Amino acid sequence: MNEGIITLNIFNILEAVKKNIIVFLGIVFSFILLAYLVSITLPSKYEANITLMPVSQLGEEGKASGLGAVSSLLGNSSISTEIPAWMEATTIMNTREFAKKFILSQKIMNDISAQRGEEIEWDNLTEEQKYTELNKLARYWIANNILVEIDENSSTISFSVFANEPSKAVIWATNYVNSINEYMKEYLSQEAERKIQFYRERYAEESISDIKVSIVNLMTNAIQQKALLSAQKESVFRVIDPAGIATTRFPIMPLNLAIGAFMGLLFGFISIIVMVSYAQYKKLHF
Repeated sequence: MNEGIITLNIFNILEAVKKNIIVFLGIVFSFILLAYLVSITLPSKYEANITLMPVSQLGEEGKASGLGAVSSLLGNSSISTEIPAWMEATTIMNTREFAKKFILSQKIMNDISAQRGEEIEWDNLTEEQKYTELNKLARYWIANNILVEIDENSSTISFSVFANEPSKAVIWATNYVNSINEYMKEYLSQEAERKIQFYRERYAEESISDIKVSIVNLMTNAIQQKALLSAQKESVFRVIDPAGIATTRFPIMPLNLAIGAFMGLLFGFISIIVMVSYAQYKKLHF
């Protein structure tokens, strides 16, 4: 009754794979080769890397800049204010709001749109549509165009930018770091000025001489910090190793090869199963 039924089990399949190992491996490596060819024919991605080191501020008062800038960008007023300026700037690097500011200031909307595979006619969009598209570009920029890594052992920060042209990768990386320094320089200067004004008011109200001396010391520190910010170009990040040459990067190569290997194994087993089934079918019917 069961003579016409084809039966398969894992042992049949494994035995068939062993007997046809050349065919099986040929299928697997064919898919891996196909994945490799697809990867190298895709548009190249270039990486520009900058090594940064936090700029030391004046004393403990200068080191704690507060998270006011980050709070304003993230819409969070409850964040702790005791944090070094370079950590604050590193956080801002990865905020969508700062990414939008940078994309707009550099006029690279079309470049980022092209990277996403979409051509956008900005002149034909309403203000609301432009805002929506800019949010999408900012999210894409953060997820696909920048990478920030902190090395606590060497106290350095590795900042990388990716682009489809080497010159753009270098320019974008350099300008992004400059933008962060300029933004933080303005913010820290305003913070120092606010402190100076506050200390002046407290000094005028205070009558105890010892407290007045302490207030003067604090105000002197804030004045020195503001003067230092005005004199130095790199306010929070000092460039140790600039983005000189962009290198080719294939971030999707390992993923594509893994997918190719998986598909090769899958189709390899399917091919063996078909071969075994056909052999049994011939044996039963012929």
